[in-house]
Amino acid sequence: AEMAIALVVAAMMTVLVTTTVADGLRLQGEADRMSVAVALAETKLSQLLSNPNLSTSSNKGTMGDDAGIYAGYAYDIKISEEKIDLAKISETGELGGLPVGDQMPANATNTGGDAKKMGESAKTETGGLVDIVRIVVKIVYPRGGAGTGEFRVETFRGAPKKE
Repeated sequence: AEMAIALVVAAMMTVLVTTTVADGLRLQGEADRMSVAVALAETKLSQLLSNPNLSTSSNKGTMGDDAGIYAGYAYDIKISEEKIDLAKISETGELGGLPVGDQMPANATNTGGDAKKMGESAKTETGGLVDIVRIVVKIVYPRGGAGTGEFRVETFRGAPKKE
C-alpha cells in the first residue's frame, strides 16, 4: 500500500514538473516572438525618423513567409500631421486623450515646496499651437499555437516648417 501511494505521489509530481517546464518553454517562445516584434518596431521607427520629409500616410503590410525570423509578422504604420495646444496639455496633462505622465516638476532641483506641472505658472508664455507629426507603428506577431499579439509604439516630432 505504501508503494502504491509513493507511485501516485511520484506520478503527480512528474506531471506537475512536466507541465511547468512545458509552460516555461511556451512563455519563452512568446517572449522571443515579442522581442522580435519590438526590434522590428524599432527598425521601422528609426527608418521613419531618419526621413526629414515625412508626409501623412498609412501603410500596412506583412513580412512574408520567406522573411526569416520575421515570417508571419505584419505592420501597420500611420503618419499624421496635427496641431497640439501646449497650454492645454500643460494644464490637463493629456495629449489627444492620452495621459502624459512623464512631466517633470516645475523645479526639478528643489525638493521642497509644491511640485507643479511644467508650464503651469507661465501658461501664456509657453503655450500655443504647435505643428507635429504623429507616428504610430503597430506590429502584429504570431502567438505560438493560435492567435496574434500586438506591439504598438507612438512618437511625435515637430512638423517641418511650411514655406
